[in-house]
Amino acid sequence: MSHECTGCGAGCGSQNAQEPQKMPLNPLSKVKTVVAVASGKGGTGKSLVTALLAAELTRRGKTVAILDADILNPSIPQLLSMQGWAISGDQGLYPAISQSGIKVMSLQLLMETERDPVLWPGPITAKAAEQFWSDVIWDEIDLMLIDLPAGSGDVPQTVLEKLPLSGVIVVTSPQDMARTATMRAVQMAHALETPLLGLVENYSTLPIAEQNPPPHDIPVLDEVPFDEALTEAALDGQLEAFAHRYLVNTAAVIEKLG
Repeated sequence: MSHECTGCGAGCGSQNAQEPQKMPLNPLSKVKTVVAVASGKGGTGKSLVTALLAAELTRRGKTVAILDADILNPSIPQLLSMQGWAISGDQGLYPAISQSGIKVMSLQLLMETERDPVLWPGPITAKAAEQFWSDVIWDEIDLMLIDLPAGSGDVPQTVLEKLPLSGVIVVTSPQDMARTATMRAVQMAHALETPLLGLVENYSTLPIAEQNPPPHDIPVLDEVPFDEALTEAALDGQLEAFAHRYLVNTAAVIEKLG
């Protein structure tokens, strides 16, 4: 049973409890700001939003990295048309670099073919995400985005507990089922004491005022509508060159964290 420790002097476990220890970076790395991108369910376009956001922040002159923590379904390299593997050097493993300079570490960049299935249990996928943070030589990064797998399984919980996050963005869509799942992602962020920066509503078709209101007055930072040109750019791996800048408000919120 918990109790008020002030003045009790008992030296009990409640009094001596400490915050969970955050995982250190590789000594050759320096990352100023880390933001996770989450979703309550699959199919919301979370990885698409992550890649678009990285491209927008790069346009603003930031040195940007993406840690693809969606270990079982990595897609960031494909969305950015990245060829080849991550680079192994004398001092360790280096991320691959996209055409516009975004540094990316993803399991897909370590596999011989992108079609190879990944059949790992939850604890192993969580350990892989930890190693992408602590073992990879990122050099100096202004902003790192972490593309989380959907839901609230081992990897999202591990990242929110163990990595020094400045906040989390939750990606949702207008469907009622997605909104229900969004609340689970929101509650996970609250439970693990991670600042919730706001929502990005993907596949938006109506002004937000005409839809169900966002849960608990959480701000909707940006809306990304159905856009055939955007879909084509994603399929072709050309998101960095996509002309329409849908995530300017979200990027501005993240910029202020630094």
